[in-house]
Amino acid sequence: MTATTTHEPRTPAPGGGDGEPVLRLRGVGKEFFGNSVLRDIDLDVRAGDVHALVGENGAGKSTLMKIIAGVHRPDGGTIELDGQVTTFSSPLAAQHAGVSTVFQEFNLLPERSVAENVYLGREPRRGGLVDRRRMNDDTDRLLADLGLSSLAATQRVGSLSVAQQQVVEIVKAVSYDARIISMDEPTAALADQEVELLYELVRRLSGRGVAILYVSHRLKEIFDLCDTITVLKDGNHVLTTPTVDIDPDGLVRTMVGREFAGYFPDKDAAVVPGDVRLALEGVGNGQVDDVTLAVRAGEIVALAGLQGSGRTEVAHGIFGIDAFTRGRVLVGGRPVDVRSPRQAVRAGLALVTEDRKAEGLALGQSILATRGSSSTPSCRGPPTAGHAGSRASCPRSSSSRARRRRRSSSCRAATSRRWSWRSGSSPTRRSSSSTSRRAASTSGPSAPCTTSCAS
Repeated sequence: MTATTTHEPRTPAPGGGDGEPVLRLRGVGKEFFGNSVLRDIDLDVRAGDVHALVGENGAGKSTLMKIIAGVHRPDGGTIELDGQVTTFSSPLAAQHAGVSTVFQEFNLLPERSVAENVYLGREPRRGGLVDRRRMNDDTDRLLADLGLSSLAATQRVGSLSVAQQQVVEIVKAVSYDARIISMDEPTAALADQEVELLYELVRRLSGRGVAILYVSHRLKEIFDLCDTITVLKDGNHVLTTPTVDIDPDGLVRTMVGREFAGYFPDKDAAVVPGDVRLALEGVGNGQVDDVTLAVRAGEIVALAGLQGSGRTEVAHGIFGIDAFTRGRVLVGGRPVDVRSPRQAVRAGLALVTEDRKAEGLALGQSILATRGSSSTPSCRGPPTAGHAGSRASCPRSSSSRARRRRRSSSCRAATSRRWSWRSGSSPTRRSSSSTSRRAASTSGPSAPCTTSCAS
């Protein structure tokens, strides 16, 4: 399979691509514990441009984004803003300089309103008290300027869709009078129909002269939105080119450093699905009705459908979060009555949740404790302080154990997904389900799906 994404050249924003860069990096490098992760990076970002930053995992994209955001300080090279050499001592310093970053993991308070999130920590005051009327009016004005009529300043963030929460993050960035906004995989958690909302917002910001640094693995977005593409590989700058001068196949070759035959391996004809491990027979509850399916050993079954069609609800029913009230669930040919996640785990079922942070991980605990909480037989120990039993029963080296004692909340999104999966997996697990708004694909958007796997 080749990257056959088709695209029309994007019309540059007024003023985009002309004049001096608003942000310029020269020879930027970064090391962590003697390991060089960025080497001699040059980057020019111009007002009104949507500039893609692409590369394989580990290419250095996130580190470069964090340097621009003021999270990390470079070990070498210079950063210029409007032609003046500068150094951002913190993310707040970068924001005040007009450089904002929208990270993949949201930083929002779900129980607060849109306005309270946008102006968190810098609320307008009157007579020593928060001036809520002014804060709400200013937020509504920002939303109106960006054409976001579907949002209101007083709406509670926890009631918004993931796409709308992403928009709130962007509005918060704009509220700092940002001239440069970096977006780290902004569509990673969005369903296909939600992506257009982000497209419209990016185009509107670009048209106003805001420079956008856009990180994504999805080629369709790159060619739909971006004027310029910079490719990183193994911490090195490989290529910067106008989008119109490269095609998807050429971009993939540049990213991986070789001809790329396909995004997914061919199916192994020798692998034949085995016995039925999970079967649903006419199951239903308050969200879904009359669902029948079977998952065999070694088989992957995808539940595809639009947002709200019931994909996630089926997975939650299987795992006992919203238990089925009718029909039958069979695991290994035996009927089971799963009324809670605990019962699901005992029956040999696992679930990788859609929202890893809110539902899949215990962020206040170490990775070791989170893994041990899955009742995995090989790592189970008494519920004592420090989980000594878990550490003693796991064949880990002392250095490996130390790494796993890091708090789950400090992990990157991809790492969190891996640990969410591992904490729900064990050698005895019969069936696993994972829920996502959008299937991961380099070649473009695909149907939202829930994947059930039997082992």
